[in-house]
Amino acid sequence: SDIQNGNIDWYPLYNERCGVLMSKQNPLASAPVLEIKDLMSQKFFIRYANSEEMSRLEAICHQAGFKPNICFSANSEDLALEHIARNEGIALAEQPVGMDASGAYGLIPLNDGLIFRSFTYEACFYQSGYAVLKNRYYTKTMRQFIACLRKYRTG
Repeated sequence: SDIQNGNIDWYPLYNERCGVLMSKQNPLASAPVLEIKDLMSQKFFIRYANSEEMSRLEAICHQAGFKPNICFSANSEDLALEHIARNEGIALAEQPVGMDASGAYGLIPLNDGLIFRSFTYEACFYQSGYAVLKNRYYTKTMRQFIACLRKYRTG
């Protein structure tokens, strides 16, 4: 594959803090930040069954010395969030930030029953970026887009 052959360059753009989505009724919801080990007794919901969410969760929990209790795996975020809002489990997630309708950047409001709590563990983040195949012809538009991304990346 191109990845194994080194034919892809990866350019990170930014890191998003990792944490958990949980019900406001969850006893851990009162803590402003969490240690990963605090989640040992929690039931986990996987929002997207075929995503890297499960392997990321297992790796994070393994580093903290426990195996996560995965009780539900969905292919619908809405379904998983309904269960989480009812305090039936929690889900690994990136910090819910983005742009609102006015163009302001900040925390995205969650469903009334949900709350996000980040981890104290600084290395727990999602890295967002873009990959470029080496030795490939790109159209002028695509080259301009890649140049724009590189400019954004370097500030």
